[in-house]
Amino acid sequence: MSSLRRSPRVVQKTSAVQGPTKAVKTAVAKSTIKSATASPGVSKRKVKATEKPAVKPTRSPKKKVRVGDPAAENGPSGATIAKRIRDLVETRTALTGLSSIPTGPPTIDAGLAHLARVEPALADFIKTRNPHAVFAVEHPPQKSIFASLVKSIVYQQIHGKAAASIFRRFLGLFQPPAEITTPEEPITAVSWDVDFDRFPAPADVVKLSIDELRTAGLSNQKASYIMDLAQRFHSGEIDADKLLTLSDEEISKALCRVKGIGPWTADMFLMFYLQRLDVFPVLDFGVRKGMRQHFGLPAETKTNARVSPTHQELTALAEAWKPYRSLGSWYMWQLCDVKTVED
Repeated sequence: MSSLRRSPRVVQKTSAVQGPTKAVKTAVAKSTIKSATASPGVSKRKVKATEKPAVKPTRSPKKKVRVGDPAAENGPSGATIAKRIRDLVETRTALTGLSSIPTGPPTIDAGLAHLARVEPALADFIKTRNPHAVFAVEHPPQKSIFASLVKSIVYQQIHGKAAASIFRRFLGLFQPPAEITTPEEPITAVSWDVDFDRFPAPADVVKLSIDELRTAGLSNQKASYIMDLAQRFHSGEIDADKLLTLSDEEISKALCRVKGIGPWTADMFLMFYLQRLDVFPVLDFGVRKGMRQHFGLPAETKTNARVSPTHQELTALAEAWKPYRSLGSWYMWQLCDVKTVED
């Protein structure tokens, strides 16, 4: 009886063991079927992975090439122009030499003789232009530094006639309009001629507000520049008498600390107000244009501006003009018929 009673349990154990086995077999079978059906997809993916993708034509990015860049490969726009400039500099250095540097006090006549010797191609042209009225170093005019700098700010980046109108209205803030005789000047640069006896002193300018200065037609930025300049003169931070005793570089640094006065304005001030004869305004468009024309270098345009000589290269080319780089620059203006501040 006991053996008969135990048999169902044995059967149950056996079925319990067999049940999972069938489930495992079923799972394995299903897995095999899935693997079999999935294998074509896998093989397709493998095939696709091994296939080389179609190569799309790509354009190499345009590199901005500067003169003197050894990687330049665009003919005249690269190493060729750089070599040409180096050859010019070497030739001019050999031509001038240390012994050729003029000695003695600088004069216009000595400067003209020096330029004709180092620039023989310009010798005849130099005779047709007379810079004596512009660089009258023998008899420098008595002018107001403050007035000249104020006018330079007014004239920045606007047409000469518009600037003259604004400048007259600026003077009208401090004197009756009937007494203002500033003519309209149809030039693009600033003229340094001002009626200095009637020009307001820095102390008069600082009494006004920015808004009052703007009523003359000045932009908010230019009004703030003029106010900053007036405050520096009024406080003594800029001493006109001391300024005249400084070197060109020291004057340029002192002026460039003033809002609205940059290297170009400082160079123009040195050349045409103080009449310093060895200033090279490398940032001036007319000077760059004249030098490219004189030395046969590529013109600067929107499409090939990268071939334009660098400031360092232009400075090297002008080295032979020392100590009369102001005169050399003035002749570059004349060569390309660009109006200067004193024309």
